[in-house]
Amino acid sequence: MKVYIYKRDEKITSAEYAADALARFSRRERESFVFERGEHGKPYVKGESIYFSLSHSGDVLICAVGRSEVGADVEKMREIKRSERIAARCFAGEKISDERDFFKHWTRKEAFLKYTGEGFSGGIGKNAGEDVFLLSFEEPEGYMLTVCAGEEEKIEVVRVGSVSSGR
Repeated sequence: MKVYIYKRDEKITSAEYAADALARFSRRERESFVFERGEHGKPYVKGESIYFSLSHSGDVLICAVGRSEVGADVEKMREIKRSERIAARCFAGEKISDERDFFKHWTRKEAFLKYTGEGFSGGIGKNAGEDVFLLSFEEPEGYMLTVCAGEEEKIEVVRVGSVSSGR
């Protein structure tokens, strides 16, 4: 699995970022990918065994790409007012020690819900089970990033900067 990190440009659509990451991953033309949406709105590549998950926060956008289902989330770490109240409602009684810990839990939950394809319709109180692989790390600096997959796998982080030319 590869996680592509972009400096977010609001003039570029999510589909353009996804196509760029998929093209880099598969070494194909961006135009060769056709996107559709699943039952709960999760985008996927039509007729392909290549999967992706997008997330953005602040001036960063990430796209995780792999050969099996994937979910990813990134959040810019910052002070959260009422974090204890949010944690009590969303993290099933888990103790949250500080903002870093809050964002680790939050991104793990969101990456899992993206992995399942349910998103928040799956329930904010739903936690990842033991049958998935979750990896959280600070990347880039000041951000918490989590990826979720069906099994443990090597993750390569690729700092892209901007979408490649040729759009």
